[in-house]
Amino acid sequence: MKFQPQIITFYCDHSLQDHIFEEMVDGNVKSQLPGLKFIRVPCSGKIESHHILRAFEQGVDGVCVFACHSGCCHFLTGNIRLKKRVEYVKSLLEHIGLEADRLFLINIASVEGERFSEITKKLITTIGDLGPNPLKLKVRDN
Repeated sequence: MKFQPQIITFYCDHSLQDHIFEEMVDGNVKSQLPGLKFIRVPCSGKIESHHILRAFEQGVDGVCVFACHSGCCHFLTGNIRLKKRVEYVKSLLEHIGLEADRLFLINIASVEGERFSEITKKLITTIGDLGPNPLKLKVRDN
């Protein structure tokens, strides 16, 4: 059986808010990419470093955060704060032996449905090529 990566996908309520996104997630994307779990947050700036690290610790193979485009955050600087956190977490991942490429930050708007579909497919491919999260294997061994 081919490896099916498990990916947590946080998305800002304002960057991907309308019914078009909900229809894509409920239909096309979920059926093609069953390893993605979508978590809506009020602002990407609310995602703290420990949320991302905890996901990896629990064994997910990748984490992706969809945030508003620069200058378009409804909370002014949430996406800027998130960008700094993602850079910090990537450095921590490298330090503990996980590939930084397991963590994605994507700036997007709900009107970019085609781009969203392309990104999610690339995400699955990239994480799939990296293979299972080695922390998942250690958790199962204990």
